[in-house]
Amino acid sequence: RNNFMRTFRMKNRNGIEVGFNSVGASITYVLTPDRYGNFKNIALTLPEPNDYLKNEIYAGATIGPVAGRITDGILPILDQTYHLSQNEGKNTLHGGEKNFAHVIWNMTNFRENEDEASLRFSYTAPDGENGFPGNRKVSVEYILNWQNQLIISYTAETDKPTYLNITNHCYWNLSGNFNSDAYDHILKINADSVYYNDIQFLPTKCVPVQHTPFDFITPRKIRDAFLDFPGHEQLKLNKGFNHAYLIENDEAVLLWDAESGRTMTLSTDYPCVVFYSGGFLDQRSDTGNQEKPVVGSGLAFEAQYLPDAPKWMGDSLPILFPGNIYRKTIVFSFGMQ
Repeated sequence: RNNFMRTFRMKNRNGIEVGFNSVGASITYVLTPDRYGNFKNIALTLPEPNDYLKNEIYAGATIGPVAGRITDGILPILDQTYHLSQNEGKNTLHGGEKNFAHVIWNMTNFRENEDEASLRFSYTAPDGENGFPGNRKVSVEYILNWQNQLIISYTAETDKPTYLNITNHCYWNLSGNFNSDAYDHILKINADSVYYNDIQFLPTKCVPVQHTPFDFITPRKIRDAFLDFPGHEQLKLNKGFNHAYLIENDEAVLLWDAESGRTMTLSTDYPCVVFYSGGFLDQRSDTGNQEKPVVGSGLAFEAQYLPDAPKWMGDSLPILFPGNIYRKTIVFSFGMQ
């Protein structure tokens, strides 16, 4: 188990099926039905299982130890300053070069009953890996239940004060067609505020979403946000959306494909969701599901703490101390409308 990649799958009584890879404790596919009962994969899949060892786009992967970017790779914790692996220019992206997405996790537990099945993956990140402090015992549990919910539960412990911000990086296209963009999906984000980015994709300021392309409080097509605000500086800079929303309540996101009828909601106890509309997918060589990588063919919703939180939050940074347990949950619910 420790030395080689393994793949798994779970299927519920309604036919919903989810695949997993022990590399990155990744979600590799999600099969759901349309309004006519036809099942398609709605999560971007890499072409071969071994591709998850590289996974430049982080498709379906567990992201950590810290999601998003950290300015200059500097992490202050209490009276210590830690210098992290800088893998995107001078900044740290998703925890550095050797991060949770690119290591082989152990499948440590499987259970099932008539209502649900679950898989638990575990990984021990050694003290100093990528510059982060603490021997961190991390687990990711996936639960698929008969209510068509995919529940992701993160837990972790440490022997030194440290910072964790773990999420999942699935790309979704509810049509199941990754040969075209998903901009005709209807999106609702329960957020009044969003962070704008600089040229390094680091958050710079928090602004109200009203009267901007970032307003998805009332559900609307993603394409309409582009059409209503042509030439918007933030949309040009990020090739679409790649922004952190401050969530108003636990039910953060609703996504709907009117043609197939498929819906997906995201609920979480994290305070923030980064919406990435896949503007750079055409620049990657390892994208799957399609013959040719297509801009916007997958939409990512990364529930997390605020990106670059060590810089923004200061003394309010949620530090994990020895003896405490990191607990966070993300729930994807699949339905029909």
